[in-house]
Amino acid sequence: MVFSTLHTNDAPSSISRLTDLGVERFLISSTVVGAMAQRLVRRICPKCVTERFLEPDEIATLRLSVPSGKRVKVKEGEGCFECRNTGYFGRTGIFEIMPIDDALKSLIINGADSPEIKREAAKNGMRTLRQSALRKLAEGITTFEEVVRVTGL
Repeated sequence: MVFSTLHTNDAPSSISRLTDLGVERFLISSTVVGAMAQRLVRRICPKCVTERFLEPDEIATLRLSVPSGKRVKVKEGEGCFECRNTGYFGRTGIFEIMPIDDALKSLIINGADSPEIKREAAKNGMRTLRQSALRKLAEGITTFEEVVRVTGL
């Protein structure tokens, strides 16, 4: 088994990057078993964590479907001695894991681009970096600002 690092924006883009490096598509489809993208987000400081509601424009930025009148509660850090008044203490990962199944192998061999590969992978259950970051936000692990900063929303 070989692990390698490629600089791409997401897991599906690793296929395009490999072809850019001169790897034949039939080799990619027959040898690559998966691709993973990862980013680090700052964790909310547990000593100064507070709650607030997202503003309507923030909900729009995240492209969330929220029923009219419903408010979305999130957490953030106020800043304290422990976190040096940043509101954050430590980091955690968000991940996008894309197993290469038969459907993706077929797309790769037939020259599909990254968006097409991403759509198929998502259809088969791949959680995107955005979805992973939103989960960390919903769990109170990171903030709205971190989700936007790291995912580029």
